[in-house]
Amino acid sequence: MKQISLFILISFLSIANAFSQRGKDGNYTITTANAIINSYTNLTANTTAGASAITVASNALQGGIYTSNLVPGDLVLIIQMQGASLNVDTYAANEYVTSNGLYWGPYTTPIGHLNDWSSYQELWGEILNYNNAGKFELAEVKSVAGTTTINLMCPLSNLYTASGHVQIVRVPRFINLTLNAN
Repeated sequence: MKQISLFILISFLSIANAFSQRGKDGNYTITTANAIINSYTNLTANTTAGASAITVASNALQGGIYTSNLVPGDLVLIIQMQGASLNVDTYAANEYVTSNGLYWGPYTTPIGHLNDWSSYQELWGEILNYNNAGKFELAEVKSVAGTTTINLMCPLSNLYTASGHVQIVRVPRFINLTLNAN
């Protein structure tokens, strides 16, 4: 019985290791300055936490070191770059007329402080709500469908807003990465 249990355990670990994606992109040497490694696309539809599929501009994710399309087992980074709400009112050049009839602008002020902005300079750019800006996570690709859908192995932990410039970055998994002197 112990021998059978040991055999099953060793078999399971061997199979899990055989299907593991660690190092799936082999060894890589960067030989030129400013080499591009990753490829990326953008999110085109909002997602919710718990979603296991995302809609992107193109799910091929070729470029950088990749000459083939995204495949199951690949790793992607999902990151929202923008979307925070700041304490800023913006006025166009012809939107505000001074007391002498001249236009003033374009300019910005802290919200609600058009005429006393100089007393509230510390409020300029104050973050009122991060919304989803700065959120990110790594996800393993389960499959791709059509040309714009990426299905994920695990549900998303965060929600992402497409208008916040969410990037989907294909992340290589090297055994060894060598950077030449240049």
